[in-house]
Amino acid sequence: MVIDGVNIESLFPNKIEFLDYSLAAPSWNRFISVMDTDYKIVNQRGSVGITNMVIRVALFDTKDNCRKMASKIVSLLDDAVISFETNGLSYRVQISTEGQMNFKTPTLYEYQFTVQVIETMGGTSYTVVNGSSGTASCTNIGTYKAPIIITMTPASDLASITVGGFLGHETTPITIDTTHTNRRIIINGETRQILEETAVGSGVYANKFLDSDLSYFPEIAVGATNVTYTPTTGMTVSISFKPRYI
Repeated sequence: MVIDGVNIESLFPNKIEFLDYSLAAPSWNRFISVMDTDYKIVNQRGSVGITNMVIRVALFDTKDNCRKMASKIVSLLDDAVISFETNGLSYRVQISTEGQMNFKTPTLYEYQFTVQVIETMGGTSYTVVNGSSGTASCTNIGTYKAPIIITMTPASDLASITVGGFLGHETTPITIDTTHTNRRIIINGETRQILEETAVGSGVYANKFLDSDLSYFPEIAVGATNVTYTPTTGMTVSISFKPRYI
């Protein structure tokens, strides 16, 4: 079991072993409300597939130390992406219960806990599509619309750039004003931000939202979507996303 890219067995070497998980079929629930720290806007999504996942791990130590390890695991699951080696999917989850410690021997305990699955995603790595001549063709192989991350790097200072073709902006593209040479601009449909690099290659970003006329953060429907942009030359464009499943 991996939590935000970290295998739990590396957290406590020789002290923990992942056993199994069980996942019920999702329910189709409209207007689900999520935790306050969630970056998703409450009720923003028309419908959400949501279910609970029960996870079991074995802990090898004294009762007190096992409880400390269990507490550490729970603390990592406030809002996290987890994955398993078995199915090639990853799950965005939040902790649902603190769990139950079951005695096996004085130095072996089974810890069972439940997480609430907010999103089911295809794999742990992003699909990346590079644009060419004003178009980036994306294919969402999932079963639900997926947020995308658009990264644009203009080769010169421009009064404005546009990008569209995704949900909500199929025919009316977003315009972003006042761009700078080789400074990356990111429109992030996952974290719901528009950012611009403060200096070339700095990796430090400032809010660019006020220089845009965005109505909807970018998401793509199931199937093929052609994201379009201008200018069609002199700008590097890449789009990354993970398919979503209901």
